[in-house]
Amino acid sequence: METDNLPQTIEKEAIEDLTFRDTETEVQNPLEVKRQLAKALILRNSRRHKMRMTFDSDAGLELVQTTIWGLGKNRAILKKGISVPVENVIEVRLL
Repeated sequence: METDNLPQTIEKEAIEDLTFRDTETEVQNPLEVKRQLAKALILRNSRRHKMRMTFDSDAGLELVQTTIWGLGKNRAILKKGISVPVENVIEVRLL
């Protein structure tokens, strides 16, 4: 994966059509990603803040503006049960 590419902004509903590699992205520390996701979940629950989540799919880097509704053992859960494998998340930032 080339990290120089800019992510493509997509709607969260388009995530359902994506496929994901089984390998962990080498762009970011997995512990930092989990910390960012946990913070995003807290902000969603307390203040309804939206986040900008960058992740890697088989199509390349993707960017979605959304809220984090839950965290499973291996997946970040968005509204309507849409989810992204945590191992593919690169960054989560407050909008």
